[in-house]
Amino acid sequence: ITKIAPELDRTAKAGPGMDLAWEAGIHRLSLPPKYGGISDGSLKFQMEAATIASLNITAGDGSCGQMIVTQMMELRLLFPPGGGDLGEEALQAIAAAYARGDTRIVASNSQTGVGKRPPLAKRVPGGLVVNGTKSFNTQSDGRGFAHVSCALIEDDKPKGAVQVLIPLDHPGIRRHRDWDNMGQSGTESQTITYEDVFVPDGWHHPFHF
Repeated sequence: ITKIAPELDRTAKAGPGMDLAWEAGIHRLSLPPKYGGISDGSLKFQMEAATIASLNITAGDGSCGQMIVTQMMELRLLFPPGGGDLGEEALQAIAAAYARGDTRIVASNSQTGVGKRPPLAKRVPGGLVVNGTKSFNTQSDGRGFAHVSCALIEDDKPKGAVQVLIPLDHPGIRRHRDWDNMGQSGTESQTITYEDVFVPDGWHHPFHF
């Protein structure tokens, strides 16, 4: 990554660096064996090795480092010991995406400076319908999934919070492409609006505070 860092900086595209990290198998540190990794499912699995690897990647390119750390965090939250709250179909889809190099799960949580309504997830038969806007969605300009935190509405009443998993190529996703911060353009961050996105049961889970 250090060798191609000038190119990554010039083009503001971290994709080639992310490809190198994927070829090295760094995502396998955060996936259990059933899904193609080596992790035992714990948040702290091989944390020293993961930290050293992340620091080395960041030294080569800061945008790649930021994206890799996001991946580690999201994968370890979605694949906890004994299985998480997502259905098997969703977990297999994530694992398949990583197997082919689509190394992107967007932590779609930030509301900073949006000035618009935060996402609401309304209960409907068979799942949820999501509408609203999130800002600063790191690595959201490619393939993969957005892991979106939402307020949950049932019977027109607030029922706490929920997180949903939405493919980034869903037709109900509108990417604003409004992020051009010096030194971080390669993270492909931007505002995203979710418009009438149906999330089937098995692709969402309670928000764990």
